Amino acid sequence: MALGRKKRTPKTDYFKTALSAVERLRKHTVAVMVTPTFTASQLAEMMFRPHLFPAIRAGASFYECNNWASSTEYHVDAGLPNGVAAYIELNPKAAGIVPPRTEFVRSVIEDSELREVFREVYELQVKWLKVKTVVKWFEENATHTAARAFWPALNALTGAKDEPPTGGNCRTKTPMGPMLELIRETGVTVAASVLLPPAVNRSGESAFTIGVDDLEYPFYEW
Repeated sequence: MALGRKKRTPKTDYFKTALSAVERLRKHTVAVMVTPTFTASQLAEMMFRPHLFPAIRAGASFYECNNWASSTEYHVDAGLPNGVAAYIELNPKAAGIVPPRTEFVRSVIEDSELREVFREVYELQVKWLKVKTVVKWFEENATHTAARAFWPALNALTGAKDEPPTGGNCRTKTPMGPMLELIRETGVTVAASVLLPPAVNRSGESAFTIGVDDLEYPFYEW
C-alpha cells in the first residue's frame, strides 16, 4: 500500500512578516505617542484664513445634510524639514463648517500646537521608514539566519523564539559597515515599540487626518 507524502510545513518568510509588523507598529506608535488636544472645530480655525473663517462656519447652518462630504483634503506648509509638505483631511461636519475651497487654507500654518503635531508625526514616520530600510537591506543582502544574528530586532518583528544559528551562514553579500549606525538606531526603535501601552480605541468616523507627503508612510487618523 502506497504511503501518502508527509505534508511539509511552509517556511516562514521572515522579511515579509517583518515588513507587515513594521506597518502595524508604525500605526500603533503614532496612535499612542501623538495625541492632539484640539478638536476638529479648533483645527479648522487654525488652518483657514482668518478673514474667511467666520463665513465658513456661519454657512454650515444653511448647508444641506446630504451635501456633507466625508472628508476634504488640504495641502499645507507646516514648516517640516527638507521642505516636506503636509496635508489635513478634515471632516467638515465634525468641524461644523461648510467644506471650503483649497484656496481658503492659510499659505503657512502658524499655530505652534498644530505645527508640533505635524513634527511629531513626521519624526515617527521617519523612524519607521528607517526600520523598513534595514529590513529591505537584509532581505537583499543576507539570509534570514544572518539577519536575525546581526539584527535581533528581526526576531521581535517576526515573533521568532528560537536562537538563530551562528557560523558559515552569518554573512552578508555586501559589507555591513555603512549600515551599522542605522542597524543600531532601528534596533532601539523596535525595542521601544514593544513597551508601548495599547492604543485608545476610537470608534466611528475620524474627524481629521494629519499626514506628511513625500514619505512612504503618510498618515494616521484621529
